[in-house]
Order: sequence, then C-alpha cells, then structure tokens
Amino acid sequence: MMTNVNPARKNDADTQADELMTLIDFTQLNNLFEPFLTAMGLPAYLIDLNGTVLASSTCTASDSYQTGNAYAAAVMVEGCHLANVCVVKPADIDSIAEEKLPPLVAMLASWTQQIVVQSLAEQRTIAELNIANTNAELAIQEKCLYCPYKPQITLTAECGHGLCSTHVTH
Repeated sequence: MMTNVNPARKNDADTQADELMTLIDFTQLNNLFEPFLTAMGLPAYLIDLNGTVLASSTCTASDSYQTGNAYAAAVMVEGCHLANVCVVKPADIDSIAEEKLPPLVAMLASWTQQIVVQSLAEQRTIAELNIANTNAELAIQEKCLYCPYKPQITLTAECGHGLCSTHVTH
C-alpha cells in the first residue's frame, strides 16, 4: 500500500532536525577532517540530507567527492538523522584495504557525532545563560521601579563619529 506524502509538509522529526541544525557549529569538524585527510589520504565530508557539504577536509569539497568509492555513515542526534559522514577512497590510493573503510568511517562518524553533540550542548548553554541574564536584568529593573530611593541614572549616547554626544539625566 502506497502512502501519499506531501513533500512540502514537514513532519516533527524534520522540524526537530532543522532546529538542531541551526544550533550546531559544523566548522569545528574541519579540525577533525583535515588531519584525517593528511594521515589517511582520504577526503572526509559531512553532508546534510539535502546534499549540502557542511564540513570537509578540503577547500574544494566537490573535487574529491565526485571521484572514487564513497563510504558513508549516519550522524544521529537526539533521534534525528542530521547528516552523513562520507569518506571517499580515491581510485589512485591502494594502501588502504576496502574492508577497513566501513569501520574507519564508523569511527569518524562517532567522533563527528560527539563533536556535534558537544557543539549543541554549548549553544544551548549559551542560550540559557543569555535568558538567565535577561531575566536578571529585568528583575533588577523591576525592583528599581518600586524603589523609594530612585537612583540617579545617566544615559550617554554618541553618534559614533565623535562629532556629537547627548547626556540625559533622570
């Protein structure tokens, strides 16, 4: 039985994956993939489910990505399939046996997943700290509204060109 699926309508997993993708700093993975290329001679990429290269071991990801045998492993975060780690064995490299590539890619995917989870946790912590900071500032402002001893507050605004400034005292 075939199910009619509207591709324009996203399900909850797709929405969650999109939200996670906006929080993650994928540039950190270049620091993993570049030494991998140097050590193993194998280009590595992180490719999202739309085929966009998010991180790579080379400046010109499309060059090596198009040639050779590719091996891939999924990167799963919080139950969402976010991307795939892809390693390409160029046709001119014979020093690595084909049977070694799947476990090698699985290891690289595991490291990638750990970095992605760490990046996600860092971004969430920063967001939580920003919210806590804003709430603390709002609480202080609210206390000042009801304080019988109104402090003298001076605001200074400058145009940025150094030509003028305005001082307002309340």
